[in-house]
Amino acid sequence: MNNWLAGAAIASGLTGLLHVFGGGRTIVKPLLESTMEETPKYLNYYCWHIITMLLITMTLVFFYGSTNSTAHDLTLVFSLLSAGCVVWSLGLSLWIKKTVFGFPQWMFFLPIAVMGVIGSL
Repeated sequence: MNNWLAGAAIASGLTGLLHVFGGGRTIVKPLLESTMEETPKYLNYYCWHIITMLLITMTLVFFYGSTNSTAHDLTLVFSLLSAGCVVWSLGLSLWIKKTVFGFPQWMFFLPIAVMGVIGSL
């Protein structure tokens, strides 16, 4: 078993659970109750579910890769996607002039990316 990829799977699974159960109450509920125009409101809701699907897929791919060494190209792709989420989160924090701790998504994707890259190589 590749423990690095198993760790990435666990981290992405825990991030997914936090996303759905923690973020659902604090992000989705106020979004859907807002008076925002329908198109941007439901586009944000749609994007929320894309991230949910991404986190589920990442969890499954990393678990698969942890027991199957032929899947490391695939795990590397998802590791780099996770790294892209880190870069975008930090970049967005700077752009909207928030501290990196005020927009903390990068903290969840960083360990996934690091463990995934190490385990994939």
